[in-house]
Parts: sequence; structure tokens; C-alpha cells
Amino acid sequence: MTPGTHVYVRDAHYSWIPATVLTHPDSLASPTPRLQVQINLPPDWEDRTIVPKGGDPSSIKLERTVKLSDYTNRELPLQNLEKDGKTVMGKNDMADLPNLHEAAILYNLKERHSGGVPYTRVGDIMVAMNPFQWIDGLYSEEKKFFYAKNLIWQDMLIAQPKPSKPVAEGNGNQPLATAASERQAIGYEHEKLGIDPHVFETASLAYLGLASDGSNQTILVTGESGAGKTETIKIVMNHLATVERSRPNWPESDRDMGSEHGSDTVNRVLRANPVFEAFGNAKTLRNDNSSRFGKFTQLQFDVEDRSYANLNGRAIPSCLLAGSKCITYLLEKSRVVSVSQGERTYHIFYQLLEAPDEIKKEIWEEGLVGASTADFNYLSSSLAQEHGFDSGEEWIETVDALSTFGIKGEAFFHVMRSLCVILQLGNLTFEPEVVDGEERSSISSIEALEKLSSLMGVPESEIETAMTKRFMITRGEEFTISLKDSEARDGCDALAKEIYARVFDYLVRKINECTEPKGSADGVYGTISLLDIFGFESFQVNRFEQYEEEGINVFDFSLIDNSDVMELLEGKMGLMVQLNEECVRPNGGDESFVYKLKVVCSDSNRLIQDNLHRPYEFGIRHYAAPIKYDARKFIERNLDKIPNDLLKCACHSANPLMREEFQRLSDALKEGQSTGLKKRSAATKHLVATKFRSQLTSLMSIIEESRTRYIRCVKPNKVMRPRTIDHAHTVSQLESAGLVTAIVISRESFPNRLSYDLIMERFKFLTYKYADCHLNTGDIKQDSEILLSHLLAGITADTHMGRVRPFACGKTKVYFRVGALERIETIRQEYYAERAIQLQTWVRSLQARLHYLIMKRGMILLQSQIRCYLVRRSYKMKLKCALIVQCFIRRVLAKLEYLRRRNNHAATVIQTSKKVYAAKKKERDAEHAMESRMTMMQQNFDDASTVGGGGTVFSVDEGLLEEVET
Repeated sequence: MTPGTHVYVRDAHYSWIPATVLTHPDSLASPTPRLQVQINLPPDWEDRTIVPKGGDPSSIKLERTVKLSDYTNRELPLQNLEKDGKTVMGKNDMADLPNLHEAAILYNLKERHSGGVPYTRVGDIMVAMNPFQWIDGLYSEEKKFFYAKNLIWQDMLIAQPKPSKPVAEGNGNQPLATAASERQAIGYEHEKLGIDPHVFETASLAYLGLASDGSNQTILVTGESGAGKTETIKIVMNHLATVERSRPNWPESDRDMGSEHGSDTVNRVLRANPVFEAFGNAKTLRNDNSSRFGKFTQLQFDVEDRSYANLNGRAIPSCLLAGSKCITYLLEKSRVVSVSQGERTYHIFYQLLEAPDEIKKEIWEEGLVGASTADFNYLSSSLAQEHGFDSGEEWIETVDALSTFGIKGEAFFHVMRSLCVILQLGNLTFEPEVVDGEERSSISSIEALEKLSSLMGVPESEIETAMTKRFMITRGEEFTISLKDSEARDGCDALAKEIYARVFDYLVRKINECTEPKGSADGVYGTISLLDIFGFESFQVNRFEQYEEEGINVFDFSLIDNSDVMELLEGKMGLMVQLNEECVRPNGGDESFVYKLKVVCSDSNRLIQDNLHRPYEFGIRHYAAPIKYDARKFIERNLDKIPNDLLKCACHSANPLMREEFQRLSDALKEGQSTGLKKRSAATKHLVATKFRSQLTSLMSIIEESRTRYIRCVKPNKVMRPRTIDHAHTVSQLESAGLVTAIVISRESFPNRLSYDLIMERFKFLTYKYADCHLNTGDIKQDSEILLSHLLAGITADTHMGRVRPFACGKTKVYFRVGALERIETIRQEYYAERAIQLQTWVRSLQARLHYLIMKRGMILLQSQIRCYLVRRSYKMKLKCALIVQCFIRRVLAKLEYLRRRNNHAATVIQTSKKVYAAKKKERDAEHAMESRMTMMQQNFDDASTVGGGGTVFSVDEGLLEEVET
């Protein structure tokens, strides 16, 4: 290890921190070789990391001396950095990390989580880091359609009919594989298509497996409280219930609101979630909405027959949601009567107190109206903060969801009144008393007893007797035992717990009645099951048998064999048997159980027997880590038995729900006693361990018959801060979940394999890159090995056997470790890419010239049109300008004419007047002349007349006559 190498070193506060090697190891031959490192914390360390007590970055010692003997193979784990040498890799699939170890996994998850990417793959396992915030668009309808389209319906485009007869892979004359089969053969998975990890991916692949292969599916969701299991289950269930609507030929109008193809069924299945959250979830120190019960949900699909689908042109048969079935187990009944400080009991109690007063009056007016958590001991025992909860809104949603399953009207009030009985049982107080030297107890809270009696419909005396006394029959003799106040209190709490368990089972039964399908054509449904449980997983090893047959060394699974732990727990003389034996033995106790366990199982290397253990303590070396157990109340909790007196009292209740449910329980207990079973089997039949073991056996049979997928939920920190991570807490979860081992197995395995014929067919032409690569041995296996040795030169894989070649040659095939085939395919693609570039250049040049000619022709036409347009526009402009000039000139001339005329107006008037005067004068002169001549003519006429009388002739002037006439 040379100076400058980027590594990780162990740290007491952060588990692993980044560092740079400063010196060479002093001596590898030494038993304890050492070297110097420099701690390099990134600038944003405090923003992305929870700083534990004593882990202030300013107080961290930057230069350290580390012992290589404390590390695997005496080597410090290397960092996975990008090409810039500074940025930590954030791979989609952690199996693709160049350097795989616990620190690399931690920092890969940290890099993605701090970037707002909650999901990461580990082969088939989906790792989900709780983001503690809602990420916009991460669960949108568009995102759901994207994953469905690319992982389910994309196969409709590439699916090919399967050949009727298998073709031997060693046959050199076989045709090339089809696109779909080749893609599957060479291991091209969905991550190569650019699809980021997501729980929608897991759900879509499960749906595809059911629809295409017809195999039932199971999705196991694991993780500690607060890791996000509940929300993950809801997201996956919602996607599975509605994925059929994303089918390409599904009517667009029905995509958002469903259609007649099961929209009511989808609604009923999804509406079960609010009911389970209200009655089965509670606030804990780690999680505000923690599921306090195990749940196994089977989504049942009506799967279309493949022949019918092919007949209708559907490559992927339809899978319509027909219904669901829910199985619950290990409800935390103790939370009803006691919770730790800072925690709450089940949400439904707080929702009930926030209900409208009108509803409270109908349920229980004297106890609910105006009540708060302080009025009920079971709710006020914890100082949990109420911020972050909107119980009023949640109440509305819960009531609406209950009505979906027919729990409304009187049935609804019966459920709520049963809850009120539980609350009122917590308000009963018992005080000790001594009668005739015998210690007894009595109920001191008379008012609370009266309210309880009214609520249950049972007389006060009967309730008090059932609470404070026990009726016993021994050897045919009947007698009554008085209980101490502590024993009476325990019995009261046991009744409260049992009532809640009966109500919960009633709701589960009603939900199943409404969601289970009523029947199909053939009575068979395909299932996709969802299991919400911590630390539950089963690795299948039979898939590695084919490698052994090929003569290939694989991972030693005995290194993770957990059978000896299972033998300790469930063997013929194991822990479960010893616990049940102690429960049915008279005067059995917790300490005697621990003693017998340590004696009987002393030869088990998994049982921890420490001299410092108290009498009720023992330890087990589990696969993840050793755990010490406190066995106090093991017997009590395993018995989980309500006293007969309280059982009879509950059977007399006026509440039909309580009466019928407790009568059902009473009948089941009597049936177990009356059957012909052996005494010991009958006695252990109703023990918690026995019932859970029976459930687990049934559960395992379902899981083993299905294709299993995993979602690992990880809680990045305890303070629920977004985009930050607590190193130590996260590493602890990785170890407990076996995630590191799962990744190692993935790396150890051979996910890809190719026949020798296909190897030569696909990669033989790459020998041109290597002058010393000669494939002329005549043996296709040897030629393939030579070729692959050159193509993968310098690449090794980390395994339990050390560094080995990334491929192995079997008898008929070559097996590739993770990343090896991708490397060769990259070289092949680079070869084709180089040649493709030349072809692309020539094609692009032709396309460019054709484009140029088209553009030139178009440009000439465009220029012609533009010039025409410009000339026309210029002509119009000039014409317009000429008209304007002409108008202007005419205006100027008109104005000048106007001015001229205005200036000559007076002279014209004078001239006109003078001319008129002259004309008139001339006329007058003419008239005077005429008158004178007329006068003269008259004179002459007169004279002539006179002369004529005298006989004188007178002549008239003709010209004058004409003038006169005129």
C-alpha cells in the first residue's frame, strides 16, 4: 500500500472514516505491521453526518498510526472514487463497486442518501434508506407508468415465442439468438437501460413474474422500527393494485379513476391500510407511525391464460386484481396497558378522543364528551408529545375506511364502545385489605366501576368478583381464592389486552371478508404476497449446484450457515420446547426455564453461558450478532391466558362484539380440551410460541413456493433528520440484516454465462487488438480462455479465496463474475463505435451535402421571393412618396393661388366697380342720346305732320327706327 492511497480506517465514533496513506508499512513480515495515515474529512462532513457525543470533528486526531493486523488480509479498505479522485462513487448497484467491503457499502449509501436518492440495488435486493421527507415526483403517476412501461410492457416489443424444442448450446450450427434471448443470455438487466433503483422496480418485476411466468411472488420488507417498512408496503401495494392500468392499450379515460375492471376491488384493498394504521400502529421513540404487529398480505390476481392472451394479441397476459387476504401475528397487546416514556399507545384511542361531540354522545356520552388523555390512565401514563399528529383528520379517514368494510351504524358503535371499555378498565384502582388474616383486594374507584358496568352491561358486583377473586376446581373440589391488589391489577390489564386483541381480530376478519375474491372461472388465483417483518430472510443455495456440476468453485455457504441457531431455537430439545414445557409444568418459572435451557443445550456453541449472567439471563450467538435475553415474564407472555372468571364476565357483556368474540375464544379453549389430543399437546396448543410457530410454518410453505424478492429498509439516523446519516447506527443495521454478506454472495456468484460458441461468435474479431493472441489451438474451450485472458487482462475479482480471474471456464460454458461480461461488451461496443463513427461521418457528409443543396435551392427561391418583395415594396414606397410630393406641390400651388387671389381682391373689386360704373354711364349716355334723337324725331315727325297737313311729304330715318326698336 503506497503513500497517497485513499483508504478507510476504523473509528470509535464513526465506524469508518476516510483517510490517505502517508507512509509505507514498516514491515509486513512483522506480526503487527503499522503505517501512518492522514484523516481527510470532507468539508460538508457535519452537514451530512450525525456527530455523536465525543465525535466532534475538531477534536479528531488527524494523523494516526494504524495496525494492519486489525484489518482483513492486512490491507486497509480502499475508497471508491470517481475519475477526479475526490468524489465518492454512488453506484446504483453496490455489487458494481470496484472495492467491496463494509466501509464502501456505508459510503455508497451515504453518497446517494445525502443526494436525495433513497434507493440502491444489491442484486435482487432493494435497499431503501428512509429519507425522512417527501421527495417531489418520486412516487408520481408518471414515475409509476415509467417503471411499468420499461420493465413490464417493454417486453411486449421484444418478446419472442419460445422454441418448441430446446437447442443444445454446444451445437455450432445453431442460429443466432433472438434479441430478447440474447439480451437475457448476456445478462443485460434493467439497470443497463438507465433505470434508477426504486421500489416500483421491485413491484413491477414481481408483477411481470406473475403475469409472464405464472409464478407466485413474495416481497419481503425488512428493517428496524422507523426504517420505513410501513410506508414502503403501502407504496408497493398501491403500485401493484393499479399497474394493470398502465398497459399501453388501457383506455386513457380509465387510467386515473379506474374502470369496471376492478376499481371497487382496488379501493377495498387499499382502504384497509388506514384501518390497520389506526388499530395496529403507534408512536415509538424511533418512529411516529410504527407497526406493532406482523402482517402478511396476499394480493390475489385473476391471471389470464397465456393461450387466450396470445389469441388476443397480448404478449403479457393481463393480471387483474381480484382481492386480497391479510394474515396478522404477534400484535403487541401490552402497548394497550403500558408504554415507555415518550411513546403512545395505538392511534385509534387518540383519534377517538378527537371525534366530534355528536359522535361521542352516541358512543359513550358520560365518559367521552369533553374527555382528554389525562382522564384515562392508559393514555396519561406516558408523556409523549402530541405534535405532528392530526388525530381529528385521521379519525375521519378511519371512519370512512371502516365503512368500506361494512363497519358502520351499530357495528361501528360496538367497536368504539369496546375501546371505551378498555380505557375505563385502566381507570379502575385496587386497594389491599386484610380480612381474617387473609390479604385481599377490592375496587376502590367506585365511580369508575359504575361507568364500566354501564358501558359493559354487566352488574358491578359481577365485575368486582371477576376482578378480585378466582374460582378454582381441584380434584373435584370447588373453592375461591382472593387476589392481591397487584394480581387484580394484572388481571384487569389482561382483560383490556384481550379485548383489544379480539377487536383487532374482528377487524381483520371483516376486512378479509370484504376483500377476498368471491370466486373465479377456475378457482385459482395468482398471488403477490407482501411480508412486513424484521430480519426475516431465506437464501436459496440450490441455484449454485449447476456451477459445481461445471467444476467451478463457488462461495462456501457453510460460512453463513444458521442451522445450528435454528436447532437451538426449534430443535427437539430447543428453546421453544423448553419454554412450552415450563409453561405447562405446575409452578413453572422464568429462572427454572433458563436453568433447564442451559443444562439441556449446554453442547450448543450458539448458546452463551456467562458466569456473570443473572439467573434469568441467557445469550444466543445469532448470525448478525450475539444477543443477551432477559427471560423475566417469558412464561407469562407465552401463556397469554385470560383467567376464566374474566372470560365469563366478558361473555356476559351487553356489547354484541365483545360477547360474541369472547364466546368464540371460550369455545376454542373448550374444543382444545375436549378433543382427543394428548394432554401435553392440548396444553401447549394455545401458547403464543406454538401458535406463532404454526403460523410461521404455514408462512414458510407459501414463501418457498413463490419467487422471493427483498426490500431492505434502513434507518439512517435516530433523530429522523433528512439527508444525514449516523455511521455507527447504519453499520449496525447492515450487519444485522446480513446485507454485507448478501453483496459478497452477489460478487462471489456468476450472474452471467455464455456458451463457447457464442463467445467466439461475439468476441473473436477482437483479436486484432492483440498481436500475441493466436486462436489456432483447435480447441474452442482453450481458444475462448486465451481470448478472454487477453480481453480481461489486469482485472481480478475479490472472493473468499483471494483475488481470482473474473471468469471461469466450465465444461460447456464460460461463467462471468459481476462486471466481467460488461467489460468485454464495452470493448466490443467500442470497436463497433469506432467503425460506426466512420460510417456516420460518410452518411453525415451525404446528408449534409443533400441538406446543403436543398438549402441552396430553397435559399435561391427565398432570395428571389425576397427580392421581388423588396422591389414591390420599394415601388409602392416610391409611388406613395410621389403621391405625397404631388399632393404637397398641389397644395403649395393652391396656396399660392389663394394668396395671390387674396392679395388682388381689392383691385378686382375696384376694377369691377369702375367697369360697372362705366358700363352704366355708357348706357345712360346711350339712353340720353336715344332720347335726344327720339325727341328730335318726334319733333321732326310733328313737323312733318304739320307739313303733311299742308300737303308736304316727310321721310323717316330707318336706322333710327331700328335703334328705337332695339
